[in-house]
Amino acid sequence: MVSDSSSSEAKVHIVYIEKPEGKEPEEYHIKTLTSILGSEDVAKEALVYSYKHATSGFSTKLTPLRVSEFMGLSELYYAGSHGIDIEDDQTDEDAFNVTY
Repeated sequence: MVSDSSSSEAKVHIVYIEKPEGKEPEEYHIKTLTSILGSEDVAKEALVYSYKHATSGFSTKLTPLRVSEFMGLSELYYAGSHGIDIEDDQTDEDAFNVTY
């Protein structure tokens, strides 16, 4: 974990999660963020963009500590940005045609 003052600064992170079945993707993404942030209003403020077509995921502005909290979510495939990356151990590296 980074120990300088930038470690508490919120930055944009990409989160790939399971595609929601029978739910509106943005609504599902806000619900997922709410489970981490504790408030739907804070989750809506943190959501930068909700991906709906090619994959299920979203861009969000979070601190590294908050990003690390995604580790407990069963629907998580990947969460990260430059400097912090979290992967589900069972994720296929080819799932998004990305090399980790």
